[in-house]
Order: sequence, then C-alpha cells, then structure tokens
Amino acid sequence: ERKAMGLVRWLWRHKRSVAVVSVAAAGAYTAYRLWRRGRSLEELLLEQLLGAAAADGGGGGAAATRRSEERLHEHFRVTQRECDALLERHVAALRAQVQSQLDPKPVRARMRAEGSEADGSGGWRELKVLGFARAVGSVYVLALLALRLRVRLNIVARHYLAEREASGGEPLSRA
Repeated sequence: ERKAMGLVRWLWRHKRSVAVVSVAAAGAYTAYRLWRRGRSLEELLLEQLLGAAAADGGGGGAAATRRSEERLHEHFRVTQRECDALLERHVAALRAQVQSQLDPKPVRARMRAEGSEADGSGGWRELKVLGFARAVGSVYVLALLALRLRVRLNIVARHYLAEREASGGEPLSRA
C-alpha cells in the first residue's frame, strides 16, 4: 500500500509529463493504424490493377506478370541484403561518433575535481542525461542511417533494373 501511494504521488507530481507521453504514444499508435489501413488499401488497389492487366493480356500475360513480379521480388531481396551489409560496415564508425559526441568522461573528471561524486549534485543529473541521450541517440541515428541507406540503394537499384530491362536484359556497362 505504501508503494502504491508513492506511485500516486509520483504520478501527481509528474502529471504533465505523463499526459504528454500518453498523448504522444496515442498519436503514434493512431498514425501507425492509419498507415496500415492506407497500406492495405494500396495493396488492394495494386492487386486489382495487376489482376486487370493480367486479364487483359490473356493466359500468357499472367505467367509473364508472375515471372516479372518474381524477378522484381528477388531483385529487392538482393538489394536488402546489400543494404544490411553496408549497414554493418557503418555501425562501428557510427558508434564511435556517438561516443565521442556524448562522452561522459569530462563530466566525471569535473565531478572528481570538484569533489562532488558523493553528493547528489547536478553532475549526477548531467550524467543521467548523457546516458539517456547516448541510448536514445544511438537508436535514433542507427534508424536514420538504415533509412537513408535503404532508400538511396533501392532507388539506384530500381533505376538500374529498369534500364537493364529497357535494354533487353543486357547488363549495363559501368562507364
């Protein structure tokens, strides 16, 4: 019962923060649900368009469309594997950069010099902020790097595939 009262007091003291986090979480969930609904509508429309195109082309058109889709899916899988390999190569440099930008050693050295390691001064608060910033920053930067690499590599790969198909399936020269 005592812990429950402590929790109630904590919630009352931090009601604004709790409200902001709750609204943000509800907004993110709503955006996700809307995105999923829009995505399913897009997939349904694409399926209907592909179905109509296959019906217009006759019996041979459906097989050609299926082969084309399979080639496209395989190309996408290869591109995603290449993205994963590129991401693995960049993670070490990314980690080193985040560590150098959010290094807690200067704060700890300052706390030692001031002799404030034992008391609950602002140094500990600064260390907590740095630790939280490193954790959140690492995840955020990794997600942004993955997004950037995947978008760029998929655009280039798709363009290459379209040019290759336009030239009759011959590999393009790398001039």
